[in-house]
Amino acid sequence: MITVRRAEPRDAAEITAIIVPTIREGAAYALDPSVSAIDPLAYWMSTDKKTFVAEEDGVILATYYRRPNQAGGGRHVCNCGYRTRADADGRGVAQPRFVYT
Repeated sequence: MITVRRAEPRDAAEITAIIVPTIREGAAYALDPSVSAIDPLAYWMSTDKKTFVAEEDGVILATYYRRPNQAGGGRHVCNCGYRTRADADGRGVAQPRFVYT
């Protein structure tokens, strides 16, 4: 069963392994593709975001964050970012049918 939970500091290496290849491609996210692996992780898990992981049998398959799009009256609208591990693509990990913890 896949569960979704808040990301924790212990998840940093697995989250980095998921997001850095996408950032290096330069096709998504407004980050310099040549930044160190630390910078994308700091962006992904910054305090203005709530970051989550989708996990199966102790293996993180995907990660996402959400954050308010604007301050004040626009806080009810959110932005998010979502990435899956390459070997989890096509498994439907992004479908909303999992247990959230």
